[in-house]
Amino acid sequence: MKELLMQPWGVMRIFRVVMGAYILVTSLLDQQYVFALIGGFFLYQGIMNMGCAACAAPPAKDIAESEELTNEVTYEEIK
Repeated sequence: MKELLMQPWGVMRIFRVVMGAYILVTSLLDQQYVFALIGGFFLYQGIMNMGCAACAAPPAKDIAESEELTNEVTYEEIK
C-alpha cells in the first residue's frame, strides 16, 4: 500500500484528489449522500493512483515486448 501512495503524482492524480475531496465535502454539507459516494470514489482513485481500468490492460511497454516475441513470421516459397 505504501508503494501505491509513493508513486509519482501526475496531473490526473492531483485532479482526482481535488475533485473527489470537493465533491465529498460539498455533498456531505448538502446531505446528498449518493454524491458523497461518487466523491469518495474519486478520492480513493486519486490517493491509490488507480484509474477505472487500472488492472484491465498491461502497460504499453509490456505489450510491445510481448508482441516482439510472439510475432515471428514464417515464409514458404511457392514455385
